[in-house]
Amino acid sequence: MSEKKNIVLFTRLMSEFLESGVSISTALKIISQMKGASTEVKKAALEIHSMLEMGYDFSLALKNCSVIQFSYQYVSFVKASQESGQLDKTFDFLLKRESEAKEKREKLFMTSIYPLIVLVFAIGGSVLLYFFGDKLVVDISGTFDKSIFRKNACEGIIQANLFLLTCILGFFLLYKRNNDKNLQMDFFNVVSFMTSSGLDLFNSFKLALPLVDKNEGIKRKVIVSMVEMEKGLPLAKVLERFGSDLSAFVEMAEVSGSMSKAFIQYTNLWERRKKKRDKLFENLLEPVLMAVLAIYLIILLMKVLGPVMFNLKI
Repeated sequence: MSEKKNIVLFTRLMSEFLESGVSISTALKIISQMKGASTEVKKAALEIHSMLEMGYDFSLALKNCSVIQFSYQYVSFVKASQESGQLDKTFDFLLKRESEAKEKREKLFMTSIYPLIVLVFAIGGSVLLYFFGDKLVVDISGTFDKSIFRKNACEGIIQANLFLLTCILGFFLLYKRNNDKNLQMDFFNVVSFMTSSGLDLFNSFKLALPLVDKNEGIKRKVIVSMVEMEKGLPLAKVLERFGSDLSAFVEMAEVSGSMSKAFIQYTNLWERRKKKRDKLFENLLEPVLMAVLAIYLIILLMKVLGPVMFNLKI
C-alpha cells in the first residue's frame, strides 16, 4: 500500500475512533492491533503510541513518525486544532482533505497518462529523427544535403523542446499558485475552528501560524495582520489583504457579533471555488496536453520535414 493510502487509512481510523469518544492513546493502541489495517499503519500507530507514553505531544509524535511521513501541513493542522480541543473534527476534515487529494491524484494520472506517453514517444522520435532521419530520405533529385538536414533537425528539436519547457514551467506556476490558495484555505479552516470554540482572533492566528510557516508570502500577511490587530485597527481593513470576500464577511460579522460565522462562510466559499477549479482543471488537462503535443509536432514538421519536402519537390 502506498504512503498516501496509508495516510488516508490512518486518518479514517483516527476520525472514527475519536468521534466515538475513544481517547487518542486508546485509538492508537487499537489500530496497532487491527487485522484489517496495513502493516505500515499498525507500525505507525504503535510508534506514535510509544512516543505518547514517553511524554511526546501528539502532533510532535506525528511529525517524528518514521513509518509514515505525515506532511508539514497535516502535522501543523493537528497541532493547531489540539489547542482548540476539536481534534475529532480535525481528523474528520483531514480525512475529507486527504481522500479528495488521493482521488484528485488518481484522476490526474488517468487523464494525463495517454497524452504523456504520446509526448514521450514524440520526444524520442525527435531524437531519432536527428540521428537517423537523413538515412530514411530517398534522394530523388540528387541535391539532398545531409548537413543541412541535421542543422534543421537540431534547430527544430531545440525550438520544440523550448516550447515544451515553457509549457511545463507555466503548468508548474499555475500548480504553485493553486497550492498557495489551498494553503490559505487550510489556514482559515484552523482559524474557523479556533474562533468557533471561543478563542479570540489574534490567538487563533497565532496558533494557526505554523501551518503557513514555509510559505513566506502567506506567513508575512498573517504576521502583518497580527501586528495591526494589536494596534486596534478595524478587522475588515486588516484582513483585506487576504481578499475582498473575507473583508466583507468580517465587516458583516462585526455588525452581527458572530466572528466565527464569518470564517465559516469564507471557508465554505473557498471550498466551492476550489471544487470548481479542480473540475475545470480535470476537464481541460487532456485537451491542453494534446494541443501542446500537436504544436510540438508541428514545430518539428515545419522545421525538419518541410525543407526536405521542398528540396525533393514534394
